[in-house]
Formats: sequence, C-alpha cells, structure tokens
Amino acid sequence: MKESDVFANNPRILCWRGKVIYYNGGEILGKKHFQQALNFDPDLAECQKCIKLMKKSNTMKEEAAAVFKAGEMEKAITMFEECLELDDLNATYNATILLNISIAQVKLKANNLAITALNKALMYNPKYAKAYVKRGEILVSIEEYAEAIKDFGEASSIDSTGFGVESKLKDAQKKLKAAARKDYYKILGISDKNCSYADIKKAYKKSALKWHPDKNSESPE
Repeated sequence: MKESDVFANNPRILCWRGKVIYYNGGEILGKKHFQQALNFDPDLAECQKCIKLMKKSNTMKEEAAAVFKAGEMEKAITMFEECLELDDLNATYNATILLNISIAQVKLKANNLAITALNKALMYNPKYAKAYVKRGEILVSIEEYAEAIKDFGEASSIDSTGFGVESKLKDAQKKLKAAARKDYYKILGISDKNCSYADIKKAYKKSALKWHPDKNSESPE
C-alpha cells in the first residue's frame, strides 16, 4: 500500500483535513471529509462532534436570519451573538455572523456598534472584502470619507468586481473632494439647498446672533 493511501484512509487525518477545509469556508468539501472519516471509523467521536456542531451552527444561523428578515433586529442580534459562542476557531463562520450583526445594527441606526462588529469580523477574516465594503458604506454615511476610501481600496484589492466596490470607491473620492470645499448651506445649518432667499437670510441672522463676538468673548475662534 502506498504511503499516500495510508494517509488518505486514515480517519483522524481525514477529520482534521475536514476541519481545516471547513474553517476556511469550504463547508461542502469539509463535510465530505468528515463523512469519509466516519466511513472508516463510525465511532470516531471527534468527527461526530464536528458534524453535529456544523449542523447546529447552520441551524442557529438560519433561525437568526429568519428573525432578521422578519424585521426583529434586536432579537436577531441576540441570536447571532449566540452563534458566535459555538466555536471561536471557526473564523469564516464567525466573520459572516458579525457581518450580519453589523447590518442589523445599521438598521437600528447604531453605526458605532456596527463598525465594532465589522472590526471583529475583519480580525477573524482579514481578507473579507464584503466586510470592508460594508464598513466603508457606514463611514460614508457618517462623512468619514478618507477612511471609507481606505476600506473600499482594500476591498478592491481583494475582489475588484464584487459588491459594486469600484463605483463606491469613486463616489467616496468624489465626496471627499466636495467636502474639502466649504459648504455654506451646512455652515448655516440649512439641509435643503433649494430653499428660498428668505430661509437663507433667516438662517444667517440666527447664526450671526449665535456667534456674535459679545456672546463668544471666551472663544479665540
């Protein structure tokens, strides 16, 4: 018997190879290795545990996703967080779960918590292009254009054709350039650039009173 056949037919080696493949996102091939290992040794407890954990992880993820689709964001976040407790070594799975948590947090208008979740996702999977794109989108929404450009650029270096990253990168660059110019509407606190002259005059007077030297004698600015 060839040495390669010995390794190929060794249930423990098959099980460990399955783990490596599964933890790197190859669920179907990883499961195939687990099943092959059990064909050689049906009582291999380690492999039985892997398959059981895989099934449980998928079930819990699907249940949390169903709650998310139903619009129950807070409950979905709790359920996704429970998924994270299953296996800290499963980096690909955990990164995906954290991405889902970030999307739910955005829907709850909790951008800081969403960014925290994405930071953790990228610690699990530094090559997770979708997480960079999602974090970039949030940074654009809070007008952190320079940081968003970095994230879109990183995502593009990983996958230049996915998630509309090239157009998002160009849009962020355009907004950064525009932000460098003074926006007098924003300075006056006017959100509608199609407002009337009277609205501008009113906003100007309000701002002039607020920043009058007599009321800001303590401020060098």
